[in-house]
This record gives sequence, structure tokens and C-alpha cells, in this order.
Amino acid sequence: MRINTRSVQKSKSLKEKNGAVGIVPNLTELKKSRSKSKDKSKIDDEEPAISLPRSHLKELVLPEIKNLDELISESGLNKELFNRGHQDLAKFQSTINGYLSQRIYDLILTDKLTPKKVSREKVKWANKSNEKYYFLKNRYYVSDKGTTVRDRRNDDKILCPPNKVLEVVLCTHLINEHAAHKSVHRNLHKRYANISRTITRISLLYCSFCNPSEHVKPLKKSKKNEVYEGLLPFERIHIEIFKPFGDEKLIEGTYSHILYIRDYYSRYVWLYPLKKTAFKELTQTLVTYFFTITKTPIYIESSTINRNDLIAMVQKIALKYDLRIGIGIGNSSYFHYNGLETMKQLLLLHEDECLGDWGMCLKYGKNLHNNLKNRKVLGMPINLLLNSGISECSIKYKSKKNTVIDETFPHNMIVLDNGKSEIYLEDNLTSTPVIDEKNIEPVGYEYYENPINTLTN
Repeated sequence: MRINTRSVQKSKSLKEKNGAVGIVPNLTELKKSRSKSKDKSKIDDEEPAISLPRSHLKELVLPEIKNLDELISESGLNKELFNRGHQDLAKFQSTINGYLSQRIYDLILTDKLTPKKVSREKVKWANKSNEKYYFLKNRYYVSDKGTTVRDRRNDDKILCPPNKVLEVVLCTHLINEHAAHKSVHRNLHKRYANISRTITRISLLYCSFCNPSEHVKPLKKSKKNEVYEGLLPFERIHIEIFKPFGDEKLIEGTYSHILYIRDYYSRYVWLYPLKKTAFKELTQTLVTYFFTITKTPIYIESSTINRNDLIAMVQKIALKYDLRIGIGIGNSSYFHYNGLETMKQLLLLHEDECLGDWGMCLKYGKNLHNNLKNRKVLGMPINLLLNSGISECSIKYKSKKNTVIDETFPHNMIVLDNGKSEIYLEDNLTSTPVIDEKNIEPVGYEYYENPINTLTN
């Protein structure tokens, strides 16, 4: 999207009015600088093999509810487009199961909610008014001297008044130099329980500076299932390295990093402790992984390990153990990053226990994640991965791998000296869009069907 220069200047003054200091870095420049740093990253037996996940997720300045009307009036936004956004967003919100309307929100806030009033909200609630009433009373409560509503199932975060969601999202976008919707959502989601990624993305369509044509297609409810339909278990995995508890804290006083491996299709995760991030230790850990799983992945990729270093490691393993492995193009970096952030949050919930015992990292990280129903794949990762063992799925896997190898360009094939091992490289011409940037993975608690705090105790 193009950004009007005058709108950026106006957003700076709005930011100052809201008490903000500093400038949010440009996301495009950060991506460029990050890719340059990757190119310079090399590893050997002594040096680290990683460039840790992006650090561009800066804290944005969030507007106060009381300042919204003033900020909008002075923003220079097209009022007609803004008013249309209110109507469109309200209609879209009404299609989301469990999303509170402004009427129900006001009844909860003023403590006037009754089963009779609940039954008038939706036709399908008429015969379940008592059930819905107790559900709402148990889930939401009023705090801060009667000024806010909080959601018990969403880490006790506050609810943004439904009729102010558009203003909150647009004002956050404006006072932070027209920040991208991913950054806006990540910051708003820390405070508000009812501002989702989809709602954030939709709301920014009504910024007349970023959408000068003012063309917005009719809104449709997004599907929950975001698995690429043609994907198979073990077809594509990504491997990442991260520090779970900071620079100075070591797990069992020994392990500084964790090797994180995730299957795209099932979202199943494997974790391995690392004393250091040297080439030799990473290679040995990958060997352990390859001979633990039932199928060698068709493609592996990474956002935290340099592509050339990844090729070198895989080449060494393939040559020694007679394997055929592909290196993916790695065009789903947001998907990779958000998976890491979710795992970090799980481990941080039990930081002391995990620091004292690696087994606790497996219990509260790997095991918990794999046994929770994932909203995006509509199932438990462990169940989805176990289904890959059936004969029909195995036949599809073998056929898919042979097809991928046959369709790889000759200049992207590396036949190793023993004649039995091959490495094939994916490129932009042969790659398949697996995770759409518009439907990236959620971070943290939003990832799961049930609240984490009730499942880890």
C-alpha cells in the first residue's frame, strides 16, 4: 500500500498529541537490513550458526479511549469512508461466533444483563437464554471501578467497546506512522481481548491515506483452517534456534539455546537442547531428529539459520547417511517467527521449573503444544501427525517426493559423491505458497482452542 507523505507528517503530530515519543522503524527497511545480515552470517565449528528472530516488533504507542474522537477528527481521514467502515465492520463482527455486540457489552458493563435480555439478542439464543446468560456472566466481569469489561478466558484482558474497535485500530495505525497491520495487531492484542488479526487488517482498509482509491470489497468471514490443501505431513518443516530465557539464564546450567522443529501440516513440534550453536552440534542434533521421525522431510527451511549454512549441514548429513533432502525457499518467515513466539510464551509460564529441568521444557513446551487443539488446523498436532502413518498417506508422500525431485531444475540438484545422496533446492519458480502472509499464524494464547492458564496448572 502507498502512504501519502502528508499523512505521515500528520500522524507524527497525532502521536505527539497522544503523548508518544520516537519513531517506529520502517518494516521494509528492517526486512532489507535483516536479509543483508543473513548473507553475512557464516558458521564453522567455533562460531554460532544463527541469526536470531527479527527484533522489529517494537512497542507501539496505543491511543486512549477518551482521545479517540479528537484524534479521528484531526486525522484528515475521509469521513465517508470512515463511516462506511463502521457499518461494514459492525456487520462483519456480527458473523463471528462469540463476538460481543455493543448492546451485550453495555449490559455487562452496567450490570443489567438478564436471561430475558440475552434471548432478544439473537434468534438462536431464544431457547438457550439461561445457558448463554451464565456463560457470559462466568466469562466476563467488570473492573476498574465499573469502567472496563474483562475476559477471564483471555488472560483477563480488557474488551474494547465494540463500537470503538475501528477507531482504536485506525488511531494506533495513524499515531505510529501508519504501522503495518501485523504490528498494530500484535500490540493491540496485548491489551484488548476482542481485537483479532482479521479485524485489524479489515479496519486498516478504511484508512484513506493508505487506500487512496477507497475501494473495499464486500467483507467475508475468513476460514479458520489455514492449512494449504495440498500439503502432507513431513512435506515441509522449518528448524529454528532461539534463546528461551535470555542471555544469562541456562537450562540446567548447561543449555543456552533450543533447536525448534515444526511440521507445517500438523504444527507438531520437536525440541532439542543446545549447549552452543556450533556447526558440529547442530549437525549431530539434526541427525538425531532425522532418525527419530518416520519420514525424511521433503523440504526443510529456516528463518534463523543462514541458507548456505543449512545447505552445508544437510549436505554433510545426506552424504554420510545416504539421504535425499530438499532445502525450501523459506518464504514463510512470519509463520516461523510466530511459532517461536508461541513456544517462548509456553516456556515462560513455567520459567523456574524449565530452567531447573530440561524435562519440564518438554512437558510445558513440546508436550503441551502437541496435545492442545490448534485453531488453525482444527485438530491436535499429535493426532494429525499420527494419521500420517496410514498407508494411503505414505503412498501420497512417496509420490509427492518423487514428483518434487523430478520437477526440480538440473541446476538446483546436487548429487553427492557417493551417488546415492541428493540435495535439491527449491526456488521461486518451483515453490508453492504454503502460508499466506494475509493469514499468518497467531501468537501465544490465541493459537489454541482453550485458554493456556487453565491447561498448564
